[in-house]
Amino acid sequence: MRVASLLGAAALVGCGLAFTPAPSGRRSLSLATAAAAATEGYTLPLGGALSPVPAALRDIALIGTGGTDVAALAASLATALGAQVAAFGEDCGSKPRVYAVADVEALGQDERERVQTATLGIHVRGADGVGSDADAIAGELTSFVLPLRDEAATGGETWAAVESEALRLVQLARSGRRTAEELTLELGKDTYFASLSFSDLADAMPLLPQLCQDVDVLEVRADLLSEQDPFAVQHAVSLLRRAIPPNSRASLGGILFTVRSKDQCGAYEVAGGDPAGMYEFLRAGARCGVEVLDVEWGHDDAKYTAFLDEIRTTYPGTVTLGSFHAVGYAVDMEAEAPKVFENVYANGAVDAVKVVFTGYGADDATGVGRAMARAAVPAEVPRIGICLGDRGRLSRVLNRVYSPVTHEAFPGAAAPGQLTPAEILGFREGLGLLPARRKFCLFGGPGIVNSPSPDMHNAAFREVQLGHSHVYGRLAEPHDVAAMEATLGDPDFGGASVTIPHKQTVIPLLDELTPTAQALGAVNTVIVREETVDADAAGWAVPRQERRRVLVGDNTDCTGMVDIIGKALLAQGGGWDSQQPGGAALVLGAGG
Repeated sequence: MRVASLLGAAALVGCGLAFTPAPSGRRSLSLATAAAAATEGYTLPLGGALSPVPAALRDIALIGTGGTDVAALAASLATALGAQVAAFGEDCGSKPRVYAVADVEALGQDERERVQTATLGIHVRGADGVGSDADAIAGELTSFVLPLRDEAATGGETWAAVESEALRLVQLARSGRRTAEELTLELGKDTYFASLSFSDLADAMPLLPQLCQDVDVLEVRADLLSEQDPFAVQHAVSLLRRAIPPNSRASLGGILFTVRSKDQCGAYEVAGGDPAGMYEFLRAGARCGVEVLDVEWGHDDAKYTAFLDEIRTTYPGTVTLGSFHAVGYAVDMEAEAPKVFENVYANGAVDAVKVVFTGYGADDATGVGRAMARAAVPAEVPRIGICLGDRGRLSRVLNRVYSPVTHEAFPGAAAPGQLTPAEILGFREGLGLLPARRKFCLFGGPGIVNSPSPDMHNAAFREVQLGHSHVYGRLAEPHDVAAMEATLGDPDFGGASVTIPHKQTVIPLLDELTPTAQALGAVNTVIVREETVDADAAGWAVPRQERRRVLVGDNTDCTGMVDIIGKALLAQGGGWDSQQPGGAALVLGAGG
């Protein structure tokens, strides 16, 4: 993930943003205040709520084994984070520290305890040192691993990828637990993951350019890999991540790490029903900093919840997906299936739930959705419910969250009955499950005729198979408010981007404003919200309701500025305290 520098982030925000003084009780951000706050120990998680950086994540310890150039990596990471490379005990003032440890065996007991308890530890693990005493000690002291083979030499494109991966691990560790809103976006409606069911992940590399445009997440089926040595698996995962095309769908969702047991349609042998070995395998994946970790339920409930607690404590930035696969036998969809969802959820031990049944008829394919809805699992928790086999295909069409899919580029499906994203969308269109026709628009002056926004949005609609129903156009009318009003009143209107000179003239035409737009006195986005209201029931035998369209004005300029600068500060190990009043804003550029 590329992170803009603080100044670069502000420069991006300055293009077209007019930042008005904040009303009493709210805070405007100044670059000086933000930069100073980078050393104050605050961080901005993705959800926007500010919280202190835990002390154990403020300083970073890179422990190198196997001849890795940990000093060079520490210098690079310190520059990116606005930190200082330091020796243990060195006074760096208010700056976060990055420790480069080339000889872990030389550390005293106090220093080892400090690495383990007071830093974010990353094992820069060279292949030449695997199995050594130093390798074992480094593994015990650190939470994350950066496995290196030929990449161990500094310089060049490969080393740049290593530097980027080290920064990503720090960002993941500091991102904290996902909120319900963030999970809804990441594992939300119409998201897909593709299972890489290869014995060697190198075989999947040529498929990634096409595959990663169509799916959100790549699943590594670690139980199917021919080499299951932890270092080999971790290095393969690292190479896979590096091969994901930048700016593709999968570059945002990342990697799902799975170890599936033989009892549940996988290849891993759970000896004597004890999942300890499986959990150790999963720890190897978690140490890579995977975005999602699949943890299988059905072996030992107490160990299941204990392991999940360990993962969520040690790796709060990793999403836990509890799963269960009932393969080869029928489950009563009315009486038993809801309980399975509840057992996997384990009273909130996981972030999301996936349950797979075997489909024996149409009732199973539709019943899994009803079972999922009846289960005592909070509505905001992402839930995946499907049935295997040809008779379960309808369940894959109806499942709208984090659907497991195959792909045209694959030699075959990873599971019986799997569909490609294109096939799922085709079935949904035929069943009338896709969104109705919607017209989107860019409101502005004559200058918008050169805007690439319509081309970008229409290309995106085509990419996600919505080109048949969604279209994005322009309304370059600087003075004709009536034309804008007519567009807003069109029943097919789906939303708009607003630029000068209409950021204020559009406001009287809207039904309501978000708090941000209200505070700024300007709108750059119009959102259509549909709601159900009680209708006049006079003359009707039964009460009736009707759908109403509400036009909501929002302003994403301010949100964008805060988000970009906050992420830049996060990369530097800091943030700012939004609860403190006062401050000023510096705007670079001019615009609406």
